[in-house]
Amino acid sequence: MTDYQMSPASGTRLLRFVGDRVRFTLPHPRPEAQAEGWRAFLRTNLTRAARLREETLSLLGESLADPAGSAWRDIPLQEDSEGWHLDLALTEPGPFQAKAYCVDPEGCQHWPGGDNVALTVHPDQLRTANTIYCAFPRMFGGAAARQRPDLALAVAALDGAGYAVIPPSGRLRDLTAE
Repeated sequence: MTDYQMSPASGTRLLRFVGDRVRFTLPHPRPEAQAEGWRAFLRTNLTRAARLREETLSLLGESLADPAGSAWRDIPLQEDSEGWHLDLALTEPGPFQAKAYCVDPEGCQHWPGGDNVALTVHPDQLRTANTIYCAFPRMFGGAAARQRPDLALAVAALDGAGYAVIPPSGRLRDLTAE
């Protein structure tokens, strides 16, 4: 099924937080598909973070009781007049993937083209209270007071000739003092 797209689109990379919800939709492949008995599923490892961690540790040589790939599962999508959908609560942090697909009445799977949706879920406490400071040390320490008046004419001449003259300015220790 390459003639239509799931939502979020195949290959999309999403960042969400625990407690958020994500909605997956997949349109009917053609108008009569609703009456023909088509079904749709979301193949994902969402909500399986513990199993995913076990698989990752097994790559480092730890023993694994279940085969690799067991974190993946198929969740049935709900059908409506437009197609299928699933509104999924994000309950645990981790890196996940998902992709919706259809199954026709004969049991053949039909996948939208493109890569899986990559979904990174961060802990809820990382959602807020993150402050990034950006400071320009040149603005601190009384930089204007350090300008040399005896060089003002030379600086003006260089500026007039198209050169950028960077005068003495604040230092990191001036910023730290503030």
